[in-house]
Amino acid sequence: MTFDEENQIGNISHRSKDIPLTTNITRIETHGPDDVYIKLGDHTYHRSELQAAFGGTMNPQLTVKSKRRFINPAPLGLSAFASCTFLLSLYNVGAKGVSNSSIILGVGFFYGGLMQFVTGMWAIVLEEQFAGTVFTAYSAFWWSYCAIFIEWFGIANSFDDPVEFAHAVGIYLMIWFILSVFVTITCLRATLSLFSMFVLLSITFLTLSLHNFYQSPVLLKVGGWFGIFTSVLAYYNMAAGMFDKETNYFNIKPIYMPGARRLD
Repeated sequence: MTFDEENQIGNISHRSKDIPLTTNITRIETHGPDDVYIKLGDHTYHRSELQAAFGGTMNPQLTVKSKRRFINPAPLGLSAFASCTFLLSLYNVGAKGVSNSSIILGVGFFYGGLMQFVTGMWAIVLEEQFAGTVFTAYSAFWWSYCAIFIEWFGIANSFDDPVEFAHAVGIYLMIWFILSVFVTITCLRATLSLFSMFVLLSITFLTLSLHNFYQSPVLLKVGGWFGIFTSVLAYYNMAAGMFDKETNYFNIKPIYMPGARRLD
């Protein structure tokens, strides 16, 4: 059975030392009893050697499983991402009348920043390009965001004009909106939960950036609510990576985006 592709399947990852880490694949072939063998380019794999796109592993495409025997690091990074986003978003919507969000600085610096950085490094060891890039990048967001408001760094205090400072933060958040859009595009053929999470994250960054430009309380709350929805999907993806039949009665099955490469 042969599938001819109109477009290339980007960057199918390989783990063996004698196989390049990434190869542009223009053709996929399956053969053997029940099509158990899949040929990607010049290399043939058993289905058990491959993994499809899955939010629980932060994997947006069909890849070869890592030969290194480590646990899946994605739930740790997703938990940090979800929890810090949820906490900051609750402050942005004014939950329980809290207007001083300084408590996010410690949580964001050590949980959102440090734990996502550890997860990113772990994913790089496992040769997971997408997860390694995303977790490391967003760990830098939490570290840099917290540094802006930590007095010791002197960043916020260096601005005499509060409007100028707000505009500077707005530009900073716009950069993260642009990055998130590119990450979202990477997930167009992944799973619905992974794609939706980054769509909502992109909207969150955009609305919070506009809030800083126009000082709109409405945009702040809108951004907060989108952040809450983003964190819910991040928790969902975290659970997808942790739940299995050995630990509980729930098994979260992925819903694939159109055109996603599947193994079933």
